Amino acid sequence: MGTTEKTFAETKDGNSFVFYPTFLTSIEAIKNTEIRLAMFEAVASYGVRGILPDFTEIDPIGVLDGMFSQIRFSIDAAKAKRDYKNEVQRLKQDLRWKKITRSEYDNHIKGLADKYNINTTEYNGIQRNTYNVNIDVNEKRDVNEKREIDIYTSGEAPHSLSLSPKEKEFIDFMEEYFPSVQQLDEPLKPEQYKNLCSRYGENRVKDKLTAMENRKDLLEKNKSAYKTVIKWIQRDEQK
Repeated sequence: MGTTEKTFAETKDGNSFVFYPTFLTSIEAIKNTEIRLAMFEAVASYGVRGILPDFTEIDPIGVLDGMFSQIRFSIDAAKAKRDYKNEVQRLKQDLRWKKITRSEYDNHIKGLADKYNINTTEYNGIQRNTYNVNIDVNEKRDVNEKREIDIYTSGEAPHSLSLSPKEKEFIDFMEEYFPSVQQLDEPLKPEQYKNLCSRYGENRVKDKLTAMENRKDLLEKNKSAYKTVIKWIQRDEQK
């Protein structure tokens, strides 16, 4: 099996890629041992080094090319999403440290979405009230479900929290739908979110987060996401 030129899959992080279970299922369906091994090598070589395979010697009909094209599409999509998220994180750091304005941040996000062909309607300034995250505020964490992830707050070095899958889902949800809220000096933490939901109800908390996200002066006039939610709810109650 020959190889051809390096392609998109080889990035600065090109030594890692996502190997989905469906890849294994497709490859294991190949009955010929030699051809099956060639496909394994082709996927690994493309995922790690970005090198396209040449199956003409062992498969002149082109069946393997069709199978590999589907796998290649998935690898490229996963790498594009990863690279997009990495660049977004750098932009968030610049916004947090006031190296760029919110308007510049939004324009960069749109540019990255086009560059990596990512659907990011949550960044276009529209009302953010379409979401579906289920977090049990009374859930007791199972120590066997804990995992380590890094979170960043302004002015502090990266630190690690042990988070359950439910809490990890919350972090991803906040980063996706409420990036401005998470850019405050004190972003909302999972335990704070649970506390707010217990006190005011989850729907009410989400409504306030949506309102906060759509405030252009949010970062200038507020520091703590947790305290701002409470302040805005209490302000409504006094009306």
